[in-house]
Amino acid sequence: MVYNQLQTDSNKTELSTSTKKSKDTKNNANSTTQSQTSITTDFADGGNNITLSNTNGKVEVTFTLTGDEESWVSATNTADGESGTTLTATDKTYTVTLAEGSTTSMLTVGSPSSVEIAINGQKVDTTNLVNAGLTNINLTVQ
Repeated sequence: MVYNQLQTDSNKTELSTSTKKSKDTKNNANSTTQSQTSITTDFADGGNNITLSNTNGKVEVTFTLTGDEESWVSATNTADGESGTTLTATDKTYTVTLAEGSTTSMLTVGSPSSVEIAINGQKVDTTNLVNAGLTNINLTVQ
């Protein structure tokens, strides 16, 4: 079961997701709760920062082309070092995982209005991201 909660004020947008799984049988009762991943941005203030907390040690970033315009996307400090590709009509999705222990990454998007960003499966609200072409986004893991 997945719970999403979106909180917005004039200065930031925050999305929290929690997942709860439970299994109950006559001989075995098992319950697992995964802590929430919190995504906070300062895009509404004209900033270009994403802050993550409660990631459970794994950060997976997925870029998805949503428009017709091709776009370069990349990320630093991934499991493969600096990694990037051009999203096209035939290759619309690109996923990278940050290297274990990484606390920062620079995400670069060539055409931000044509690319959706999801972190650990949660879509990042980029509607307030100021973009005039190539955009660098600072990602910080707390």
